[in-house]
Amino acid sequence: MLPIEVPIIPQLKELLLRLDWEKCKGKSIYILAPESLESRNLMKETMSRAFAHYYKQIDNPREGITFKNLRKTYISYLRSILGRDARLV
Repeated sequence: MLPIEVPIIPQLKELLLRLDWEKCKGKSIYILAPESLESRNLMKETMSRAFAHYYKQIDNPREGITFKNLRKTYISYLRSILGRDARLV
């Protein structure tokens, strides 16, 4: 199976490189917060609440925008580029 290239922004690439992505490449381990003992669902919920908090700080925010919307937008973007292979990301 050919490797799938996932488009990321330069800032995320820089972060992943600082977190030793090269050492983790091809392994089934978490790069972000690998030492965390909390479940990934709890981490997702925490990030969602943090997103909502900071989003409310923006002048005149659009109502109803959530972290889930941001994730879905990115997933839709990946699907437009990768097609069915987006589910592998």
